[in-house]
Amino acid sequence: MKKYLFTFLLAICTPFVYGIETDQSLLLINPGRETYINYPSQILKSRFNVTVFLPEKYVPLKKQYPVILWLGAEPKQAPKAKELQERYPAVIVGINWKEADYNDPEQLVAFITRELVPYIDTNYFTFAEPEKRLLVAEGEQASRLVLALLKKPYFANAAAITALSEPEVYKDIPGAVRLYIRGEQAGLSVAQKSLETAQKTYGTDFVLHYNRESDGWWEISRPDYLWAPREQVQLKRLDAELDAKYLVLTENKAAHLRIWAVLENQQFFDYIPGQVRMSPPYLTWDETTGSLRPIAGATKGTVRLGAVVDKPGFSAKIKLKNP
Repeated sequence: MKKYLFTFLLAICTPFVYGIETDQSLLLINPGRETYINYPSQILKSRFNVTVFLPEKYVPLKKQYPVILWLGAEPKQAPKAKELQERYPAVIVGINWKEADYNDPEQLVAFITRELVPYIDTNYFTFAEPEKRLLVAEGEQASRLVLALLKKPYFANAAAITALSEPEVYKDIPGAVRLYIRGEQAGLSVAQKSLETAQKTYGTDFVLHYNRESDGWWEISRPDYLWAPREQVQLKRLDAELDAKYLVLTENKAAHLRIWAVLENQQFFDYIPGQVRMSPPYLTWDETTGSLRPIAGATKGTVRLGAVVDKPGFSAKIKLKNP
């Protein structure tokens, strides 16, 4: 009943809120999806769409669900939402913001915490605990908004899709928050170093994931990691692989070192150490590119790569050859 009253009010009140008589707010109901066209926010005073992707065909829902708040999702992504919900049933709330819409983060935080979250919890059968809400963002500006939202008491997990290059953005993240961060090598390197400097632990507090073209919504959001019990996501070991068997000493070539983190529940993610132990120390490690290069004065032989400091060890080796 509340929902239909809300729809009626949207239709008759929005022109007075915005001073536009021809552009009304509407609620479009489809099996498994409800889209609020021109969602009437008193805080933002702007027009955008909110889509609620349902794990069941109709409301009222038969059981209680966690919530995934997806910044940037649109109604046309219903098939992707369904794909995710088949693997992890949840109410997915999408807001069709673009990168240009994030220019006033304080207002966006106020809208989500004061208007959107209370509305979803009132009108859908959802868990109200912060641990049962998941934030997903695509793009740098959306990811910055996620980090701002995490400082509010409404969320305790996040999937900040784009790794940010400024170390300061990872400061003051609450202790209960768990981050899943996607991006390229250089950005992930900044994220890992910054978070570990802030006393965050790989596995239980955050993990990294290289961007891959084949990634779908499941890989992007990963609720299986973000909502897993803490003891299941502790770092168990590191595995490593080199893309070259040897390096020629007089040539300006590099070997790429790829490191995987294996958690207690056997989930695999990417790991980027700030330093790698080598014996003899004939190579230099560049964490922003993931490359190993011979140093001046290196001689023919085998360089053994050992454990990363304070982390479960891995071993790999690479040969240095004369031309």
